[in-house]
Amino acid sequence: VDALSNHRIAWQTTKRPTRLLFRLIGPGNLLLEEVNDAREVIEKFVRPTSEAVFGVARDDSLSDEVRITIIAT
Repeated sequence: VDALSNHRIAWQTTKRPTRLLFRLIGPGNLLLEEVNDAREVIEKFVRPTSEAVFGVARDDSLSDEVRITIIAT
């Protein structure tokens, strides 16, 4: 959330993205509820009519860490 709230991110202006692709990478114990929570936070920063596609990958070396990659246009 800190990165999404950064004033340098372009979508904090009136020109919010219309397409969004994001990927979450986390440990095997990552819950679907946690994935959905992250998706909801990320989608607050795009237009309500935007297309959003997301994926989830497993990386057990992350232990209690989650990495998120976002591509927005």
